[in-house]
Amino acid sequence: MYITRLKIRDFEGIEALDLEPSRLTILRGQNGAGKTSVLEAVRAAISNRPERSRLVRDGNGHSSLVLFELSDGTTGERRVTDEGRTAGSVELKRGDVPLKSPQGILDKLQGGFGLNPVSFLNLNEGEQREAILRVTKVDLPIEEAIRLSAGERRAGVSYDAHPLQVLKQIEESLYYYRRDVNRDALKLRNAAEKMREAVAGRDIDTELLRNFDLEKAIAKLTRAQDAEKAINQTERRIGQIEGEMQRLRAELTTLQAKHAELVQQRVNPAPIRADIEAFKRDQDAWRTLQQANDKDSEAVDLEERSEHLTTLIEEVRGKPAELLQSADLPVEGMGIDSKGNITINALPISELSTGESLMLATDIAIATLPADGLRIVLVDGLEQLDADNRDKMLDKLLAVNVQVLAAEVGEGELTVITDYGTQTPASILAPAEEADEFDDDKIPF
Repeated sequence: MYITRLKIRDFEGIEALDLEPSRLTILRGQNGAGKTSVLEAVRAAISNRPERSRLVRDGNGHSSLVLFELSDGTTGERRVTDEGRTAGSVELKRGDVPLKSPQGILDKLQGGFGLNPVSFLNLNEGEQREAILRVTKVDLPIEEAIRLSAGERRAGVSYDAHPLQVLKQIEESLYYYRRDVNRDALKLRNAAEKMREAVAGRDIDTELLRNFDLEKAIAKLTRAQDAEKAINQTERRIGQIEGEMQRLRAELTTLQAKHAELVQQRVNPAPIRADIEAFKRDQDAWRTLQQANDKDSEAVDLEERSEHLTTLIEEVRGKPAELLQSADLPVEGMGIDSKGNITINALPISELSTGESLMLATDIAIATLPADGLRIVLVDGLEQLDADNRDKMLDKLLAVNVQVLAAEVGEGELTVITDYGTQTPASILAPAEEADEFDDDKIPF
């Protein structure tokens, strides 16, 4: 289906224009002749989504009007307000019968105009990639994306982006996550090794560690130290008594007897202290070894996690190719390289020639069009292409039943070239009195 008739009144730079577009319609003229205004009128009339904000012709005190007829006999009327914005609704008729939900009908018929292949050439690599991804339909359920993300949503991954972009972000996130895991595992391994070096060569008495009663040994040491202190005090006192007068002899004798008794009960604290110190040393060494073993266990867990991440990364890297195998690709030979770049026949789009980029853009334009309904591509800037590329693009579009309306800078005023012949300004401009018809209720076709 395509547009067969078009009437434009007071739209941008156009006062009055009537024409009958064919499958290929070329609008040629100097800058300001109204070429792009015709394309914008078609866009506003059909989609209600113009690219410009000011649409009413300067100096016109009322609204603009665009009337169109489709090849199935449907006629439509779109008015543009004084503020230059399209109206909220459009009238559609088949014969004299108004159609319900006219904008919904138009949306289903055209679903959005095909990409302008010429404008694609002027996009940077990132913008071209976005244009390709918009028409590349692949399915990546959120559950699968989470699984590939090591079971959790990862920071820096936009899970609502295009699946191929999500997979690239997941790969980068897992790569850095694995790097951190490996770094932590190495730290644990190094710490465990240093702990072992600290106790290397020490013969740990494990029998002592099992059987030694540290609490009793400390209590015994305390008693021995108290006894040693008492012995020292009595010895000092003996020295004092020996220097005293005879009247202290009796006391001296008593003290000597007490001293003798204490000496018999005397316990050497040195072996006890040595046992305690040996126990503590062995206990510290044993704990160090246990900590080293714990760190080894943690390192093993991290290393296993790193291996799992490596498996996921390899799976993520292969996922784009897997998805593309089952996807309805807009372009034959499309793929994804190891860096996440879109390729055509293994060549990154940034390395395509102008002709190859144009054919790619043409394929994308065709992919955006509905299988049935209005298949229209609006091309602005046709003069930017050499004759060979221009013919290849137009032939490719026309070969798949696409209607092309193309604007081309040329000399003089607006000239319309169709399959029906060339229409000069005199033949395409409506007489001034015909403008009154646009105030009637009926569409003047």
